[in-house]
Amino acid sequence: DNTVTYTPDDIVLFRESPFAIWMERLTLENPDHGIAPDIHSTQPKDTQESRDYIVATLRAEGRNVVLIDADDELERRRATLAAMRGGADFIVNGQLAVGTLSGGVNLLMRTSGYSQLGDFLYIPCETQTSTSLHSAFRLSFFAHLLHRIQGQLPPQMLIISGGADVIPLQTEDYIHYYRAVQQRFEQAMNSFRKHRMPDPAASAHFGRWPDCAHEVLKQRLLREDQSAGIGGSDAEPYVE
Repeated sequence: DNTVTYTPDDIVLFRESPFAIWMERLTLENPDHGIAPDIHSTQPKDTQESRDYIVATLRAEGRNVVLIDADDELERRRATLAAMRGGADFIVNGQLAVGTLSGGVNLLMRTSGYSQLGDFLYIPCETQTSTSLHSAFRLSFFAHLLHRIQGQLPPQMLIISGGADVIPLQTEDYIHYYRAVQQRFEQAMNSFRKHRMPDPAASAHFGRWPDCAHEVLKQRLLREDQSAGIGGSDAEPYVE
């Protein structure tokens, strides 16, 4: 229905670079804006790795495992909800969505407790080959969605690295920071205007757009030098 939705990677990018996420949103809405990304950059995307080995291992243990393998995102959402309501022990490559937030979750694990689903609830797990600096933040994204979907905040989140090493995280230790960042992200997206570029100097990096950011900063310094002693504007113009 042409509604803009956001993934955990979008919020991660916003946390590090309001400038880069603004450029990505600008490119989504106005792909012909004329500012090209750097030649060697790659477009961010929400990818799902193959987890056939996890499915095979869990099924060999006699677990009830549901693998979500539909290509269409809406179908993945529906299949994931159906598997949760059916009480599957594990849901692999699921898709969780609430409102404008949507993302592919590596693994959902059923655990004891009470929720709107019944006498059980789900916790999110990340099963990357190596732990990312953003793993806890990404898991908090899914914990937040699970809270909305099942009516209970998952008590734990799991990082499963190297195929076997399990790192448990207490959700309460991470969820409040995540929600504060998410709130600022949503405010930024709701107030997005294509002529109001964020100050690149306020970002830790520039994503796919370092050449553009460097040029903006260069031109600002030149204007400040030219207007020294006279005063100048802090506004950053955006020219199509």
